[in-house]
Amino acid sequence: MEKLPRWLEKPGFTDLGCAVSLLGASWVAATLEPTFHDFWLQAPLFVEIPLVCTGLLQRLPFQLPSTVARVVHLILMVAYGLGLALAALMLVSILFAGMAVILGPACALLATNSWYTLRRIAARRALALAPA
Repeated sequence: MEKLPRWLEKPGFTDLGCAVSLLGASWVAATLEPTFHDFWLQAPLFVEIPLVCTGLLQRLPFQLPSTVARVVHLILMVAYGLGLALAALMLVSILFAGMAVILGPACALLATNSWYTLRRIAARRALALAPA
């Protein structure tokens, strides 16, 4: 596996970073569009809560929390991969192109984060199972 900066090698860092970036984006959206203030603050919680939970689960030194985080990230990767495909299809229609521009990058970020986290969990597991 490629050499990463020391701060990025810590387990769960990317999940917590994505959750914080989504929190910041929802705060900015709520500020820019005050009529949907509650929506912009509550809708990202469906993503932020699993990211924070898996980020904290990966910090534990046991195998079971890592397996739970792997299952959650597999579900998230499939869901946001499908969301990315939906955004690509919505770009074709002029009526939904604006929504696709908003939905696409967020789905790409979250799907890439899940893919990266699954790779890191597999690498850590292989390292733990390797004979000394």
